[in-house]
Amino acid sequence: MKKNLFILIYFVAFTLVFMSCEDFLDRQPSEYSSIGFYKSESAIKDGVSGIYVPLYIGNNLHPFPTFHDQYTALCLDRAENNTIGAGGAIAPDNAEFRSWWTYMYQIIARSNTVLTGSEPYLDNLMGKSGQYMAAARVLRAYAYYNLISFFGDVPFYTEPVTIDQYKDERVSRESILAFILQEFEEASEDLPWVATERGRVDKAVALGLKARAAMRGGSLNYSNKRNEYFRIAATSAQAIIGKRALAARYSDLFNKAGQMKADVRNEMLFELMFYEKGSVKYHWADFGRVCRNIGQTGRHPSQLIVDTYECIDGKRIDESPLYDTKKPFNNRDPRLR
Repeated sequence: MKKNLFILIYFVAFTLVFMSCEDFLDRQPSEYSSIGFYKSESAIKDGVSGIYVPLYIGNNLHPFPTFHDQYTALCLDRAENNTIGAGGAIAPDNAEFRSWWTYMYQIIARSNTVLTGSEPYLDNLMGKSGQYMAAARVLRAYAYYNLISFFGDVPFYTEPVTIDQYKDERVSRESILAFILQEFEEASEDLPWVATERGRVDKAVALGLKARAAMRGGSLNYSNKRNEYFRIAATSAQAIIGKRALAARYSDLFNKAGQMKADVRNEMLFELMFYEKGSVKYHWADFGRVCRNIGQTGRHPSQLIVDTYECIDGKRIDESPLYDTKKPFNNRDPRLR
């Protein structure tokens, strides 16, 4: 009798424990929170490192900035209906552009998490915490720059998003551009001119992107403020001139040995670092015209981009007396090769 009673008590206790554990494990978090995590320099550094990851965008064939050229007049695609003006490949259901949207909002979400999560501890943060947070602001602004460049008005958030905000109205590209320009300027004040770690943003990156963003606003005449935007772009670019310079050898930009040189690093404002061991990320390079048995190419530079390379006197080919239509590659900018 005692034995049966003991078994019954044990069975009931076990059932209650199992059920309580199951209930606990099945619970869904009410909301995501980073409170209590970003209160040290090392935690902020780790968080900002995660923001850089979505920058490695692409389909393992071409980096996105290069891939997008095939939708312009600078490039010809093997499948002609992918080239601009022939088939409407730039559409809302275009998989490449949908992934571009996703990656940009990943950068924004991660930036908002770090910046918001660190706010309660700002007075006590030491070391390079301010520099890392400035980098997060630059990356977030860069993501918004890419979004308004491709999509115009887009959803805009500077804090972690709740479910209730998923259907928020889009914010005008003009308003977002004003935010972008302010972020680049303010964040640049807490960044060094040359990043100590390769692949990280610095003051030159922030001001360079500010110049680029302002050029977009001026070129498309946002809010009829063309001249104002162009003045901002000129001022930002001028701030970099003299602080950073071109590499002594242009070819050094395209090989690992050259990229280690100080003068080359001085020119490369922003790098994406690729690791050659372990899990390797790679991009294919087009061969040009080759036999299909040994290779193929899907994209070719157009004549338009070839013609944009000036002659060695600095003049366009339609202006320079050095340009020879029978020998079009003579006396040209050596970078054309």
